[in-house]
Amino acid sequence: MIERLLRSTAVAIAVAALVDPPLALTTRLRPRLAITLERPSDPVALGVADRLGRDLRSDFDVVSSGPDRDALAAVVIGDRYPDHTMGFPQRTSTVTVDAGPRGATARIASVRAPRAVPRGTRIHVAVTLEAVTANPALPLVTISAGEVGHPDVEVARASHAWAAGARRVALPLEAMPLGLPPWHLRVRVSDAGQSSSVATSDVLVEEAAPRRVLFYEPRPSWIATFVRRALERDERFAVSGLNYPSRGIRIASGDAVSLDPSALREVAAVIVGGLDRLTAADRDRLDRFVRERGGSLVLLPDGRPGSAPWTEWLPGVSSREVLLERPSALAVTPPLPTIHVSELVTFAGARVSGSTVPGVRVPGAKVLARVAGSDEPVVTIMPHGAGRLLVSGALDAWRYRAENGSEFDRFWRSAIAGVALETPAPVDVELMPAIAHPGESVRVVARIHRSALGFAPTDPLLVSARVDSGEPVRLWPEAEADVFSGSFAASQAGVQRVTVSARTSESGGAAGAALVAVDSTARRAEPVVPLALLATSHGGIDVTPDHLADLEAYLRTEIPASPLTSTSHPMRFGWWIVPFAACLSGEWWLRRRRGLR
Repeated sequence: MIERLLRSTAVAIAVAALVDPPLALTTRLRPRLAITLERPSDPVALGVADRLGRDLRSDFDVVSSGPDRDALAAVVIGDRYPDHTMGFPQRTSTVTVDAGPRGATARIASVRAPRAVPRGTRIHVAVTLEAVTANPALPLVTISAGEVGHPDVEVARASHAWAAGARRVALPLEAMPLGLPPWHLRVRVSDAGQSSSVATSDVLVEEAAPRRVLFYEPRPSWIATFVRRALERDERFAVSGLNYPSRGIRIASGDAVSLDPSALREVAAVIVGGLDRLTAADRDRLDRFVRERGGSLVLLPDGRPGSAPWTEWLPGVSSREVLLERPSALAVTPPLPTIHVSELVTFAGARVSGSTVPGVRVPGAKVLARVAGSDEPVVTIMPHGAGRLLVSGALDAWRYRAENGSEFDRFWRSAIAGVALETPAPVDVELMPAIAHPGESVRVVARIHRSALGFAPTDPLLVSARVDSGEPVRLWPEAEADVFSGSFAASQAGVQRVTVSARTSESGGAAGAALVAVDSTARRAEPVVPLALLATSHGGIDVTPDHLADLEAYLRTEIPASPLTSTSHPMRFGWWIVPFAACLSGEWWLRRRRGLR
């Protein structure tokens, strides 16, 4: 009986091996899940990755690496949109941790500073902070100045107490440049009470030539006279004057003492007094200077606006004259000094709506001084065409210039310097970034102002750019008219100058230049793109570290284990020879014991 069983088993194995039957097997394949950390040294991100690995290991093949093309899903842990998104699968979710270096409750969103200022001028820096936690600490902002590569001396600092629910704030600071130009400013932000900075941003400020301004007085004006004297004592201005003290008498001083277009091209701002004598022809010339040239026009009336031609610059603006018993200080926009007046005109209302400036509904308007305790503007800047108008209603502020130190002089120097610096150069050159790392690509943008050069709109432009090392920069026209751009690699350490020339013939034209500093330690504020956008664009969800359970449930639901059917041929395994040989050997041994062959 046993012999027959062993023989049958051996025959069955041999027949099965000869037939080789296939066997279909169905299994559940665990999907591959890639976990990527933007900052592997962040303890919070590491804790999130460890928890996800422990909780999901039974349902997923979890790998902690960078982008994995073979993964069915991915989870990115960080605080901002990654620089490169190649390799992320279609199903990518994100875990957004607190932004900024660990311990920071606020970061630098942007830093705005003029590209150039005259020597000896304080640099107005506007630092925008953004809270990155629900309860941000008191931020401390400091500015250090020095020569390129050595911004080591602190020149300004400010702190801010966050209002309830506030997420962004703009802090104005005044920095005094140190050393020789160009000046390197480094902005640092840290939480109050901490000695180490948590974010930095660098800016480069060049030296600007003295701004040329023209005083035009169709008749003598007290306010224009004392404003002119304040500017003449300031080396940042090159002052010219054109005054008509009486009929047929003309007094000119300085250069460019004319309202002809060729003369106005040379000035950055025109200050006009005695406005009731301004003719319609003069108004039209100045209007073209502002609208087409992009110049700055300062209007200093000494009475309430009537029906004079200059009032057409204020369409729809209503004025109100105020007489005070004693001089009162105006509420000014920092860092302007306070001025005192007893006779003033306020300006309110406008034909165009959409501004956030109280009392002046002109887009882009800015109030420099207003009535204390009120929103009624007294000194305001309004856009006009390509340029701007500064209108003053402080009629008799000049009377109290001696009673309040030098506040009158400093107010008008700062106000006029601000609008004069906004008048673009004939060839305006901008480099981005102004402080670059070695080998970084620097973008050159050149804006050609035809009216400042006297070019006709139909004249062909010949534009060229060159680095001071002799390397040419190829410029290409942009979609905007008379704007050209190109790029080059900032390879040379130190400061490099890029010069752009524009002409219509071999002999005419002008040139403009800008500087770029190469510093390997430079940092700059850049817009932060939220990490949640990666999940939105890749079919996932975004959660915070305290809502990881939601992410785990989402992954288990949306990324289920897929069934896998495989075909196997079990008789092809070599180990079948062992039972086959054992059955034949056992059957032969039993037969020999019984004396059979």
